[in-house]
Amino acid sequence: MTASPMVIPHGLALSGRVLVVDDDLGLQDTVSDILATTGLEAFAVGSATEATHWCDENHADLVLLDQRLPDASGLQLAALLKARAPRRPIILLTGYVSADSAIAAVGLVDDYLTKPVPPDELVKVVRVRLEQYRLQTANDELLEQLQEANARLENTVEERTRELRAARDQAMEASRLKSQLLANMSHEIRTPMNAVIGVTELLGRTSLTAEQATYIDILRTSNQALLDVINDVLDFSKIEAGHLELDVAPTGLRDVFTNVVTLFKPTAQSKGLDLRIDYDERLPTTVLADATRLRQVITNLMSNAVKFTTTGGVHVIVDQVATAADAVTIRCTVCDTGIGIDEHEVSRLFNEFIQLDGSNTRRFGGTGLGLAISRRLVRLMDGDIGWLPNPGGGSRFWFTATMRPHGGPPATAATRNRPDNAGAQALRQPTENAQRVLVVEDNEINSVILTRMLTLLGYTSDVARSGAEALEWASARRYAAILMDCQMPVMDGFATTKELRRRETAASARRIPIIAITATATTEDEARSREAGMDDYLTKPIIVERLTKVLAQWAPVPGQSTAT
Repeated sequence: MTASPMVIPHGLALSGRVLVVDDDLGLQDTVSDILATTGLEAFAVGSATEATHWCDENHADLVLLDQRLPDASGLQLAALLKARAPRRPIILLTGYVSADSAIAAVGLVDDYLTKPVPPDELVKVVRVRLEQYRLQTANDELLEQLQEANARLENTVEERTRELRAARDQAMEASRLKSQLLANMSHEIRTPMNAVIGVTELLGRTSLTAEQATYIDILRTSNQALLDVINDVLDFSKIEAGHLELDVAPTGLRDVFTNVVTLFKPTAQSKGLDLRIDYDERLPTTVLADATRLRQVITNLMSNAVKFTTTGGVHVIVDQVATAADAVTIRCTVCDTGIGIDEHEVSRLFNEFIQLDGSNTRRFGGTGLGLAISRRLVRLMDGDIGWLPNPGGGSRFWFTATMRPHGGPPATAATRNRPDNAGAQALRQPTENAQRVLVVEDNEINSVILTRMLTLLGYTSDVARSGAEALEWASARRYAAILMDCQMPVMDGFATTKELRRRETAASARRIPIIAITATATTEDEARSREAGMDDYLTKPIIVERLTKVLAQWAPVPGQSTAT
């Protein structure tokens, strides 16, 4: 092969290192000179052994090798070099290419040139294979970078996932601790309140002077205000945690509204306010609804209207806004002529713990939760709530609720310990054959109040101070019902009830009605009571009217109507 002068156009010069493997020294020099004119560094060796050794110690971007070497064939060397560096291009130089040798070269070399090789052809093939090699190398590097980036991303995602899981666990733990704190608060506050409200109830049923009766009324009002604050906080906590569900039952729709309006008449009259209600006669008589929660929303709006109105009146409008075969949508609007609301404050109306007058000199109390709770409740009823200015001055609060009409009569009043307007039944003094009730209560003051209430209702009673003592009393005497405190040391009311039910089953004995008495007032506590085998549920503070209803259902005094 004779090298002829070559001129490499600007920008087409090559770079890199090429190993020439040929036992012909003259061919080594010629090929090296041709490659050098392109800008390549050329190195030459004369055997497969030298080539292997050189590649172990140096880097070559391309290998040109002769088919015939003194110690191995070119294909054998190609196989060895490819095993060590699969991407590195190998060009076979041969004087003769048969079909067999061409087939054998497949997969071992990237190209081959037949001697004598024209310089331009040599440079062209070397250029193509070097560009391919560099592209493949760049692609490998890019792929490696992508893999590294992907690995870093996966590590980051895993780390963030761990952080999110930790944050979620912390949030869940905080929610659990908050729920536990609220349960403890409820228990600790309601227990002494039970004594305060219970004693107030008992005092109110004794002979009182006019002055004493006034003081009792003040106590009742203050007690209810404090209880409303506690209930607001607990209700909001249950709603926020997603634990509040509607207790849907056949409900006399008109009665719910008129009863609430009747409740506020004394307060309205004392302030000289005109209080009236307009009720749409098209509305169904009975619907499937949660009467307690519907009443709670109406009460919140009515309470604010009466509270913030000093002259004029409060007008309640209940009408039908939509109807279908299986649903009816009602709208209740409470209009007042009170102090009104600045329009720029409206956006804050339904926020939690917000009162528009938050100053130290504000005239009206409350938690700032009433409207926030009402909004959550009406949304559970597939409705909405809002505010509009009253054209005559004051406010118009409205809400909608969707419910199903019900063809049957309304359900009897729920026996749960929730506010209502029903009066107490006629009280009776215990007779010789009076129903006997076991009071299981470790708090001495509360047990005294309960026994006094039972006496007023015409029952006799025994008191057990612990779960173990309750089991002894229940084994020794027949009871019409058991009032079971849930929170007691050593053996609580849940465990005591489970043991009583176990003994009844084992002895095939009569099932004694057991009514839970608790100061916790959470949905979970009520569910635990049912699971333990209790038949009904009362939360402290307990008033005579509610106790009357429960006992009238489960252990009525002989001759006493069970209607509530």
